[in-house]
Amino acid sequence: MGIPLLDRLFADPTRYVTRSVANHVNDISKKDPNLALDTLERWQSSGRRRPREMGYVIRHAARTLVRADHPRALGIVRSSLVEARQATGEDEE
Repeated sequence: MGIPLLDRLFADPTRYVTRSVANHVNDISKKDPNLALDTLERWQSSGRRRPREMGYVIRHAARTLVRADHPRALGIVRSSLVEARQATGEDEE
């Protein structure tokens, strides 16, 4: 399904490329939600993207599943938001 190519491109510094990667993962999620979510979790734990940018990729890639209230997708999106806040120090008071 093109996952090996997406694995190489998801950390590209160009937003145009990462948006295309996220769009492709969103398309995959319509046919195989578990593959899409496994991929996003693997990317998230890889540390190859800063949390804020990884959060963007996750939110954009999981948008169809989030709209469908898919529990696992909602959890991944929530965790990416928490990571981004922690990385930027927004939770510290």
